[in-house]
Parts: sequence; structure tokens; C-alpha cells
Amino acid sequence: MICASAGNHAQGVALAAQRARLQARSIVMPATTPSLKVDAVRALGAEVVLHGDSYSDAYAHALDARAASAA
Repeated sequence: MICASAGNHAQGVALAAQRARLQARSIVMPATTPSLKVDAVRALGAEVVLHGDSYSDAYAHALDARAASAA
């Protein structure tokens, strides 16, 4: 799974991936995301990628990661 989130959505995706026994391999979050939220996502077994200063930056990076994984 690849997604972008500023925090709460990322935790939901990570939990869903964990329960479905899937790998959340790239949850892109802004670098400004509070460490509490980043740590919570990582604790659920997801790979967190911190990118940019805003959700828009993180979203653009997630789209790029998706395109690269499809190639």
C-alpha cells in the first residue's frame, strides 16, 4: 500500500494493512507531522516516508512512488 496522510488516516491504513496481513510499504507524511503520529504509524508496522512541509507535498510524493512501483 502507498498513501499520503497528515496523521490519522495513516494510522487507519497501517492498522488495516496489519489486520489484512499486507505490507504498508510507503505511507508518506509531511516532515512537519508530530512525532507522536509518526511513531504510532510505525508501531503498526508501516514504513513511513517523511516528505515535504505540507500534505500536498506528501501527496505528490506518494503519486510519484505509485508511478515508480507500477513501472
